[in-house]
Amino acid sequence: MPGFVDHGVKCGNCKQYHESSAHVKLCYTEAKAEVAAAAAPVVAATEKQEAFLRKLLGEREHGWDATEEFIQALLSNRKATSGSIDLLLSMPKASKPVAQDLEDGIYRTADGTIYKVYHTVHGANVQVAKELIVTKTGVDENGKATFDGTFEYMGKRPLAKLTPAMRLTQDEAKQFGLVYSFCINCTRDLTREESIHVGYGPTCAKNNDWWYPTKVELKALKAKEEVAAQVQDAEVEALADYCSEPF
Repeated sequence: MPGFVDHGVKCGNCKQYHESSAHVKLCYTEAKAEVAAAAAPVVAATEKQEAFLRKLLGEREHGWDATEEFIQALLSNRKATSGSIDLLLSMPKASKPVAQDLEDGIYRTADGTIYKVYHTVHGANVQVAKELIVTKTGVDENGKATFDGTFEYMGKRPLAKLTPAMRLTQDEAKQFGLVYSFCINCTRDLTREESIHVGYGPTCAKNNDWWYPTKVELKALKAKEEVAAQVQDAEVEALADYCSEPF
């Protein structure tokens, strides 16, 4: 007669054998916890969690492609946010970028942010930066949008992300002035005929080594531009006549 084989206690939950009734109860408890977790609504991260997560993403050597879409996905689940925060805290801090030697002047980053870099007159005579804030103020009598510009002090922090290649050129300063009708260097409205034409004022032109026309030079320049415009109009008209002829 074969000997008796003890298979343990059969579980009604998983249909398997456990070592004891205590293990069976644990199996039921874990199953209930899983069901409850699956049924529980997903809770988004708190404002404090979001602020701390974003702070750590900027401070730690994580190597993640931390796009805004990626961050929002983490923030949609409080548990995921908490886990990411714990993981980031275990990572080393990122080394701070070293600021390059910059000349005082106007700089523009790849995202279009404009900074004015200068040395403080009083105190320690250190190099700092201000950010240009452009505000739409309305429209003029011709229906053209009008703008106002102010520089907001940012201290040394922006200097680390600026490079000499980002310094604004004379042509870029001109294009800005033609669009916004104020000088990008001092934010004053352009009122003189020469300033309106070149996009910046005489004092800022001198300080930045930009060309600024005399009245005689401006008259000659406008005449040259008028001739060029007439030639272009004639070429367009000739092309239109040619295209209208039957082939």
